[in-house]
Amino acid sequence: MKLKCLIVDDEELSRALLETYIDMIDFIDLVGSFENPLETLSLIKEENIDVVFLDIEMPEIKGTNFAKLINTHTQMLCLQLLAKNMRLKDLN
Repeated sequence: MKLKCLIVDDEELSRALLETYIDMIDFIDLVGSFENPLETLSLIKEENIDVVFLDIEMPEIKGTNFAKLINTHTQMLCLQLLAKNMRLKDLN
């Protein structure tokens, strides 16, 4: 059985990096990747998401506050804080 996961991060590069790593893991299925956490609320409830990779610093809502909203709908939250000065070439 594959774990269903979501990525929620306002940084495009961070989402791309996580998507690359998740693609390498056989037992995780990426359901979606989102910039705005508020857009994921209904999906998290409807799709029975197991894991959410969640950025801490986002403009719409802090990741820690969003985690409180969804913690009863997921099995695991992975809060992330990635370096802001990463470059696209770092993905290769």
